[in-house]
Amino acid sequence: MNGQPPGAAWEVGPLTRRVALPPEAEIAVAVGQPVEPATPLAQVPVAAVPVAVSLSAELGVGPAQVAEYLTIEAGQPVEVGTVLAERAGLLGLQQRTVTAPQAGRVAFVSRDTGTIVIHPRADAGVVSVPALVYGTVPALEETPEPAVVLTAPGLAIAGAWSYGASAWGPLALWDKPDSPVGAEDRSDWEAAVVFRGGAATADLIAAAARHRVAGIVASGSMDLRPGADLHRTTLEAAPAPAIPTLLLYGHLAPTPPDRLLEALRPLAGTTVGIAGADRGGGPELLLTGPAAEALAARVGPPVLAPGRDAVILGGRGAGTVVQVVETTEARLFPSEWRGPAARVAAADGATQWVPLVSLAALPTPRPD
Repeated sequence: MNGQPPGAAWEVGPLTRRVALPPEAEIAVAVGQPVEPATPLAQVPVAAVPVAVSLSAELGVGPAQVAEYLTIEAGQPVEVGTVLAERAGLLGLQQRTVTAPQAGRVAFVSRDTGTIVIHPRADAGVVSVPALVYGTVPALEETPEPAVVLTAPGLAIAGAWSYGASAWGPLALWDKPDSPVGAEDRSDWEAAVVFRGGAATADLIAAAARHRVAGIVASGSMDLRPGADLHRTTLEAAPAPAIPTLLLYGHLAPTPPDRLLEALRPLAGTTVGIAGADRGGGPELLLTGPAAEALAARVGPPVLAPGRDAVILGGRGAGTVVQVVETTEARLFPSEWRGPAARVAAADGATQWVPLVSLAALPTPRPD
């Protein structure tokens, strides 16, 4: 599992992505070559593919606390079952132990995300590293590590969390969040990246696996176990879903805003990419190509300006999707705090002033 601080940031193209590769990789593209999401950038020995384990989620603690429970350190070799971290509960009860899923070497432990990355030992077999974008290869790098640099027109939407490896497939929109999952024939889901107009649930993940989807993009928090409350803020140990899953807003918003779903309709059927933990960077949804470039122009950069959709991060109305009405450089709040703020309107027309630091802009098209 891979995670970033909760929020809904995005980047307008041209996008530049540097795909770092292990030394054993055989690069399969050339400078100037056009690529598509499924284009293999390199062939990598199976053993050279890093494995990421979220110690934060498995231990049930925040990323900053992970270091207290480590039993290994960077550079140390591990075998399958080697204890990576251990946390004892109250009076020694409910002890949580995290073990290495395969043999290799501990590459690093991220204090920002609470994730440990293990580079496995050499073994037979190779896997392809996909481009995930419609773009070109402006450069190849050799030092300090092999890497392929990609540029692509379009839009990248950052996720709060991702489960599983990177994935790609034609975009399928599902805007019936209240209908029973699996009750309909979802033959159009096979090998697709499904963007749900609602929250991720364990039942949704199971249905998507039955329909052999490539990946899911939805709102929700870290815990996707059956019956879990997907919008709580506490960290719990959670098994990875059966398929790659990108959670857009964490616990900040129960559903993607309607305007975002509508904005994506012209991209239905276009191949999109989900960058997961194996990519080395933050989790994100990559929308590229001519249609995505047009959408990026309509969305614009992530600036909290009048007309922009946003979600309230904390305080009164936390989790509510609102629209910015006006902004000011300084406003005095009842708490005696003074600073930049925005007057925002909820769907029912109610307005309130919110500090800018308590708002996250959402990647929806700006009003004409």
